[in-house]
Amino acid sequence: MDESHASSSFLSGDGNSLMRCSLQSCTIRNSSVKRCVLNDCILSNVEYASRSTAKNSNFQDVALIKRSEITDSVLQGRSSVKRSTLKKAVIMDKSELKRGTITGTTISKSQIERASLTDCDVAECVVSRSDFRGMILKYGVWKKGILVGKIGDREPVAIKMDDSGTGISVHAAIATPVVPQLKSKTTHGLDEHPPVYNVDSDVSLDSDDDSDNDDDSPPPYKA
Repeated sequence: MDESHASSSFLSGDGNSLMRCSLQSCTIRNSSVKRCVLNDCILSNVEYASRSTAKNSNFQDVALIKRSEITDSVLQGRSSVKRSTLKKAVIMDKSELKRGTITGTTISKSQIERASLTDCDVAECVVSRSDFRGMILKYGVWKKGILVGKIGDREPVAIKMDDSGTGISVHAAIATPVVPQLKSKTTHGLDEHPPVYNVDSDVSLDSDDDSDNDDDSPPPYKA
């Protein structure tokens, strides 16, 4: 614990490693935290949290939180969040977020990059450079708002939620080309850990060199 300020906070376990942090009404258990501002948060078995701000949030068994702003959200299940903004979001089941803006959305077993999701439910998807609002998305690879592939053998799902919460299936406006026309090479798996989507050149996410070169690698951590 180095240059940290803790107010009404509780630290537990030998895994704690705090440096230059501001904590208020927080509970930290077996977690590594560096240069963070945390208010009314619970961190349990967070492998590494760096240069992030969080308020009224709960982090359980999280792989990485870095350079993100998180409010009223839950992260769990070995998920990771980098350079993203989360509000009233639930991120779980080994999901990976990078440069995303997530509001009122639940994400599981998915990879999100440079996307904005509002009031959505996303499961087993890869979403890149897309903006979705009020959608249920499952088993698809989405790039720039277009369905370009699928995950595994299941057909992608795209359902638009109306104000009453009733779902309406969406096809042409969301999915082009139609899923049955996609070749087998655009089928991907989600069974590995951490998530590896093996998206080929036709549907892959744009590469993005996000190395920080700021000597910000995580310290040794023991759960």
